[in-house]
Amino acid sequence: MKQLKIESLQKIHNRNLDITSYIVDTDHLLITGQLKEKNLITVYVQSGETTEPDIFHHMEIQLLVKTSELKIVDLHVKYLVHHMMTFAGKWRIVLTLMLHKQFMKITSKNY
Repeated sequence: MKQLKIESLQKIHNRNLDITSYIVDTDHLLITGQLKEKNLITVYVQSGETTEPDIFHHMEIQLLVKTSELKIVDLHVKYLVHHMMTFAGKWRIVLTLMLHKQFMKITSKNY
């Protein structure tokens, strides 16, 4: 396929991912990421209802990395927007929180 010119095409969806790294101290880096996803047109959801153009996922994550081992020693996740939440999506959040709790038990002794 040859490259298409997109200037005249209608945008319908957008997903942005931004990742930045910071020096925390001589032993740690902080890796931050932000995901923002939005529909740019009216769409139909599973129930058959429509939803207007809007941001439907927006989350931030921070990973604290021990540089000598390149090991994640802590993390923080913040959901800023999460529309169109399905049953599976709710369980995914619960699982994330459970894994985070278990992760903290495993890694807290490594600090």
